[in-house]
Amino acid sequence: EVIDRRDVPEGATPQEHAKFISGLQFALQSGINYASDKGATIIAASGNNGMNFQENGSDILRVFADFESVLSINACGPKGWYLDPANADYELAIYSDHGRASDFCGPGGRVDNTFPDARASCAYGDILEAPCWYFDRIFSTGAYGEYYWGAGTSMAAPHASGVAALIISEDPCKFKGKPELV
Repeated sequence: EVIDRRDVPEGATPQEHAKFISGLQFALQSGINYASDKGATIIAASGNNGMNFQENGSDILRVFADFESVLSINACGPKGWYLDPANADYELAIYSDHGRASDFCGPGGRVDNTFPDARASCAYGDILEAPCWYFDRIFSTGAYGEYYWGAGTSMAAPHASGVAALIISEDPCKFKGKPELV
């Protein structure tokens, strides 16, 4: 969720809107602090607006990515994975929010189809055949046990969560309440 501090709802004054956002920030940060103090490492997707929050100043608030003690995850995607999986270039995905308070980039897939032949078909062993550009996305589980190709920071954040869980499992006491160490 993105909140624009300048977007004052009809019927509210700018002061009322600012007070509401401050109260919301305080309440959410209090909950985050409580969870972090209890040992939780909190991970949030940065968002899929393609915005550079370094350039947007403090007028925009990303819930939860801009909060203290939250690891904000951008999405990265491979470019040309289907051509050479071992040597694919990974870069920030065009849709991924980034900038201030962004901590890491996780595999979120690409959505721009910059391929020599968008209709070309590629196979992954005997298991899977799909348009080549699909392989630059994330293969994910869907409803009712189905699978699909997806892209987004919502694909990257679970990957980062899994890595964080593996790191924490090595020494839970060392990382308790210290997401900056994770």
